[in-house]
Amino acid sequence: MAADNKELLRLLNEYSKMRQKDADKIIVRLEQEIKKGRKLDDAVKRLRKEFPEFFSIKLDDLLVNSALVGMGVTGVVVDAGRAAILKELSRPWDPLGFNLSKKLHTASKKIYDEIVNTLSAQMRANKSVVEIARSLYDGYGYGNVVIQQDLPKYLKAFRHAMPGDASAIGLARKAAQRVSALSKNGAPNQALKAAYKQLLDAAEKGTDKALKNAIYVAVNEKSRYIAERIARTEAAKAWADGFYEKQLQNKHVVGFRWKLGSRHPMFDICDVYAKADLFNLGQGVFPKDQVPPLPAHPHCLCRVLEVYRGEIDLSKTDYSADDGVNKWLAGLTDEQRNKVLGLKGAKDWGNGESWRGNLRGWQEPISPTTRLKPEFVKSLMEQNLFPGGYR
Repeated sequence: MAADNKELLRLLNEYSKMRQKDADKIIVRLEQEIKKGRKLDDAVKRLRKEFPEFFSIKLDDLLVNSALVGMGVTGVVVDAGRAAILKELSRPWDPLGFNLSKKLHTASKKIYDEIVNTLSAQMRANKSVVEIARSLYDGYGYGNVVIQQDLPKYLKAFRHAMPGDASAIGLARKAAQRVSALSKNGAPNQALKAAYKQLLDAAEKGTDKALKNAIYVAVNEKSRYIAERIARTEAAKAWADGFYEKQLQNKHVVGFRWKLGSRHPMFDICDVYAKADLFNLGQGVFPKDQVPPLPAHPHCLCRVLEVYRGEIDLSKTDYSADDGVNKWLAGLTDEQRNKVLGLKGAKDWGNGESWRGNLRGWQEPISPTTRLKPEFVKSLMEQNLFPGGYR
């Protein structure tokens, strides 16, 4: 089963690389369009037509292949079979009740809005910085009045436009300090004018760099997060659909063991499912008909492994989530408890109150379901749409 997880990760990595290639091209093109003086909204609309898959988020192959991995299909699946599987995987599965089309449309709009909003904010900040620097340069002859009123405003605007860019902020601060020092001499002179010009240059160079950074963040980070969040979550669900379609019918399988994903960066509810003993069957082991929903949260790449007859003694099953979770919580560090319960929840639990209502992401174990019903898969096989078979 470990190989299955690696295969799912491989599919997701391929998807991510494909988006990365488009993102790199869009970053270059977007900067070109803005430098031409094209309006931001028009520029992004042009790129949406030029790179439709980046904005529309195409998941067809990823979802079908993820489901096939979960099912254990290694042979060829003809196009009609893949289309039929995709249709089933497009049905709603989470509490929101949105089908795949609705989710993708919403995500596509978020990507478009994120790029436009991020760059609009940066361009407004850039304009403010340059306008203040320009007014200082044009009005340097007014001496200390200009400095006292406008120089602090310029530095504040500069820090707002370029947060975290220490080199740019340092350059602006040095330029401002030079202006302040020269202005103390009284009447304006060429040295003071040159200092104001240095201030203006710092603004123009800094804002140009800030816009490039904003384009990179908007396209390569914010939009990628939106796309990969839905891709990972939907692919994980498709894998679970395929896995359960096969294993729920296996009479030798009597339970499932929750396995943390190999890329599990955060201590969260999945650690509860994987490490707490809720059924007196061992850490992370659940009866076949009582398993937490999978995926457990957005981005979740955890999975379940088969537990076969003879590996566990179902006669000793004693479901007590309260006892199991309490015992698990007692073995955590304060920092870990804060992560899964929150500061207030951890304090309340420490004072004897129940963890229920505070354990972030907790969902009661339920009988697993799959959108790929056995009768549906059987019909595909009868139509010879799985020439290689998979049982």
